[in-house]
Amino acid sequence: MSEADALVVFTPSGKRGRFALGTPLLQAARSLGVDIDSVCGGRALCGRCQVLVMEGEFAKHGVSVGVGAAGDGDHPGKLGIA
Repeated sequence: MSEADALVVFTPSGKRGRFALGTPLLQAARSLGVDIDSVCGGRALCGRCQVLVMEGEFAKHGVSVGVGAAGDGDHPGKLGIA
């Protein structure tokens, strides 16, 4: 993995890792041992694996995410499917 990869931090656990851009969040979560409910196996059918993509300062985890860095800069805090 390189600096160009996305840094993904799961809260409240603080588990983190760098993943190639385009890696599904559910796959990233599983590789880090983060348990995210996905009854349908991540096919976006059941809605159980919804996550909140956030931007801002996260001092507890030592992370600062700039506007637009967490995806769609027009919709910070939007729900996404892991």
